[in-house]
Amino acid sequence: MNTLEEMIAEARAADAERLALDRASKSLKKRVDELSARIIALMSVSGLTSVDGAHIEEVQKPYISNFTELEGYIIEHGALDLLQKRLTESAVKLRWEDGIQIPGVGVSTEQKLRL
Repeated sequence: MNTLEEMIAEARAADAERLALDRASKSLKKRVDELSARIIALMSVSGLTSVDGAHIEEVQKPYISNFTELEGYIIEHGALDLLQKRLTESAVKLRWEDGIQIPGVGVSTEQKLRL
């Protein structure tokens, strides 16, 4: 059985490896995104939509163009499903620091090990 010190050393080593893999993954993602943008630009200029099994597809993604109108729609139709149900922790914490308690917001406590 490992001692606590050995387990902590193993956790630190595993975390360092995880961070290195995260950095490598982010670097590769950036490279893929840059190449994809260049390929799309070149295919578009050439009037191509498909080359060597790769093809350009248009995907429609929603964005908020007028928050006031969206907010009115959500309230009028009870359409809370249009929103993601998560809190912005920093905004909640700022209110807590100002002594403001927000109805419907609870607190959970987690234990975290700082390596």
